[in-house]
Order: sequence, then C-alpha cells, then structure tokens
Amino acid sequence: VVGLTKNQCREGVAHRIIVPHAGSRQRCVHDVSDTSCTSAWQSEAMSSMPRTVPPIVSAGWLADHGADVVICEVGSSMVGGDPEARYAERHIRGARYVSLDTVLAAPPSAAGGRHPLPTPEDFARDLGALGIDDEATVVAYDRRGGGGVAGRLVWMLRAIGQPAALLDGGLGGWD
Repeated sequence: VVGLTKNQCREGVAHRIIVPHAGSRQRCVHDVSDTSCTSAWQSEAMSSMPRTVPPIVSAGWLADHGADVVICEVGSSMVGGDPEARYAERHIRGARYVSLDTVLAAPPSAAGGRHPLPTPEDFARDLGALGIDDEATVVAYDRRGGGGVAGRLVWMLRAIGQPAALLDGGLGGWD
C-alpha cells in the first residue's frame, strides 16, 4: 500500500510506506504493523525500469517500455456518455480503466466540490485493486489528448513519490 503514514494505519493492519529521499535514487521502505515499524533501503538500480520517468512520454517511449509499466486509461462521466463502455470498445492493449469519479475522487460534497481528493486509505486501496503496487511505473492516458483527466492520476502518483507519466496525445497519440 502506497502513500499512508504511520499514524494513519489502523490497528492490526499492515501497510507498506514508501518514503522517497530528495536528491537520491534510494527510498526507505517501512513495513508497518499495529505496533512496530521496520525499515529497509531499496536501491532503484535493483529494478529494470527506472524509478524516474519524464512527466510526459511519447507513444514510441511507451512502445519501448510497455512491458515494464502499468498502462491506465482514465475516464470520467464529465465528458458525457459511459466512459467504461468507451474503454471496453477500444483501449491500449493491457490498459486498466481508472475512474476519475470514483478512484481519483471522494464522493462530491458541498464543502469538497465535484471531485475532492480521496482519502489516502481509499486511494491506496483502489490502486491495490487495480494491481498498482509501490514498485509500478504508471503511464496514464485519456481520450481527450490533452491529459486533463489522466493528468490527475499522474499528479496524485507523483505527489506520493510513485513514478508516473502522461502519454502525449492520449489515446489518439497512440493510434
């Protein structure tokens, strides 16, 4: 589970916390249980995929690295119609569907607006359900091409130290 801090852990539930170190290619990995925390250092050199990716990648970059990344199509009901049906009709091979409305946002409220940020626990749970773990590098795209919807996933992941990039041109840039 990515992005939780120790004080957010529920008693008896184990979480994995990634703490990126500024100016370093190493991260401190904490395994947290209800009463203890142990740390280990992980070097990014241990992975075949670089832990840093540019914020925007080309279709060529994705073609070269597609087997090493998690590809996500991000959709929203704001665009109109059924975004999951559009995903089912056509998407980049191997892409997972991520809903802006449910995965990348908490329920709308007068105080939080239409798409308030989800709690760290909800975000971590939903990432796990999508098969996105703390070792994954994510490339996100949407159908609008400008990244307005997919950019939120990239921003949220990069904010917690997870390597993520936006596909230049979205689905149209891939075609």
